[in-house]
Amino acid sequence: MPFDSLMQLITFTLVAETLLGGRVTPEQWREVLVVTRGINRLWEVSKTHPQLRSEDTKLRAEMDTYLDRWLPHLEHPLDFVIPAYETMWRVVAVLVGRVASTPDASTLRAYFEDPRDVVFRASGEMPSVEALVKETLRLHSPVRRISRSTASSPFIRSLCTNLPQWLRPTSVCTADLDALHRDITVWGPSAANFDARRFDSSCLTPEQSAAWTPFGYGPLSCVAARDAPRLAALIAGAVLERVGNGGWTLNHGPKLGARRGWEGWVV
Repeated sequence: MPFDSLMQLITFTLVAETLLGGRVTPEQWREVLVVTRGINRLWEVSKTHPQLRSEDTKLRAEMDTYLDRWLPHLEHPLDFVIPAYETMWRVVAVLVGRVASTPDASTLRAYFEDPRDVVFRASGEMPSVEALVKETLRLHSPVRRISRSTASSPFIRSLCTNLPQWLRPTSVCTADLDALHRDITVWGPSAANFDARRFDSSCLTPEQSAAWTPFGYGPLSCVAARDAPRLAALIAGAVLERVGNGGWTLNHGPKLGARRGWEGWVV
């Protein structure tokens, strides 16, 4: 089975059942792949076509039919699925791809068996689960740029306090995460290399800690900043358990993918 399809299937099913309270049976996995591939398709189309074409409108209707069946308690379930699933599956895929053929795979398998916070953070001769996820998010952040709308300066705000909220001036700030996470002046000459050890407390500098911002920063950071890395590690650990002990064989492709680009990766 194509590796990316399997990661999408596993991640979607766990998100739908664990986070969203739905129910997806094995007999419905073909329909799950229609939805996951459809999400990829609609995302790509949205970048070039503001209006859905007829074939994409039909695809969206088919996706909604399946989602309404699995998540009948949610109104507009796709609005809940996309933020919980769309970036998660890519983090899981890259994390598995990075560690599957390394000793670090045993660290993630151990976390799958015992998903306590102390296990997530524990390090010794091997990098911790937390460090593996953080390094994955540093080099392969699923969101390459983050934009936030913020209020203007205190002086300007004081002049506009009597205006309706929608009329008050704001500023849009954009952070280039790719550039920040690969900056050799912050991360050193090995910035382009995958090295989870850099997140050991004995190695990580205050500047690097501040620069690691895949979830944003401060009061405007993503609400999933604490739980998403743990869920990604848990899903990756489950996959690696099957690859290591459950009879699955992972054939690596020539390079790691993202939303696309997993040619040659097969389970």
